[in-house]
Amino acid sequence: MPLVLVLVLTACAADASISRGDAPACRGDAALGATLVGSNACATCHGRDLGGNGAARAPNLTPAGLVGWSEADIARALSLGVNREGGALCASMPRYARLSERERCDIAAYLRALAPVARQVADSCD
Repeated sequence: MPLVLVLVLTACAADASISRGDAPACRGDAALGATLVGSNACATCHGRDLGGNGAARAPNLTPAGLVGWSEADIARALSLGVNREGGALCASMPRYARLSERERCDIAAYLRALAPVARQVADSCD
């Protein structure tokens, strides 16, 4: 089998592990997630409190803005750039496939632990 095909099949298998229907429990470490959020400059777009209205009018990432999202949903969005329903997130949202599944779960745990910020943000993809 050519190397390219093997790499493609391997990548597809890796993404399958975080598909919505098959997502294993995502239990991360919020303290590690805080470090990752800082090192990935999430506040630049999502605002200092991650409640939205940063430089890119990006959405609210606090529990108030992620109502109905599980930690596995958040980890999947970070990796694949899709929302809970599988639709594409705004193109300006980076895809963090380079982060391990554990790191994505750490970020999700941190976001779930934040104080809710009740702020509506206009869609930045308009």
